[in-house]
Amino acid sequence: MSRGLESRPRAEVVCGLVVSTNVVRPVTRALRVWLLVVSALLLGVSLSLLVFTEQTDVYFAWTVSPPLTAAFLGAGYAASCVFQSLAARPRMWIHARIAPIGALLFTGLTLLATLIHLDRFHLNSFIGQFWLVLYAIAPPVMVVLLVRQWRTPGVDPDRTRPLATWLQILPGVQALVLIPVGAGLFLAPQLSPQFWPWVLTPLTARAIGAWLIAVAGA
Repeated sequence: MSRGLESRPRAEVVCGLVVSTNVVRPVTRALRVWLLVVSALLLGVSLSLLVFTEQTDVYFAWTVSPPLTAAFLGAGYAASCVFQSLAARPRMWIHARIAPIGALLFTGLTLLATLIHLDRFHLNSFIGQFWLVLYAIAPPVMVVLLVRQWRTPGVDPDRTRPLATWLQILPGVQALVLIPVGAGLFLAPQLSPQFWPWVLTPLTARAIGAWLIAVAGA
């Protein structure tokens, strides 16, 4: 009788989730390593933009003007660095799934913006070449890792303590604002002076648009 009871799946409450300790879907090792590598790269990009906001012609993949735009993008990369590094810590996929999906959306849009404005990049420099290679490989690598992650055996447990109603509504309202603004910047950057507080080039408009869409989509 005791052996039969011990062989049954055990359940416990972890961070507000009722989980079976035998069947919960874990974060794959490959995805965890990728998130850590991405976090290190994001840290480097954010420091480049935040420290050398007026020297992006030397220390960045393209010349970002005005410096305020460089600082804005740098802040986005810094926030993403924290987000992705935190996503690499949980053992359960349900606690980490938002960050990789947002990263895939952002890298895909940024690759498209890079290809559209390839003539603006410092392709004769290591930084420019590294940027192009990185964003060329990141989206397909993310797709492969996420497919492997979703195919990993296990279940994603339901939450037993959902967020308060106002906390569920707030991200939805935020998305309703960010998605149209981000889509407008990305699809029609020439119209950015009509709804953005400072001057943007077509490339920087699309770069900011990619951030806004990724944040809202995540």
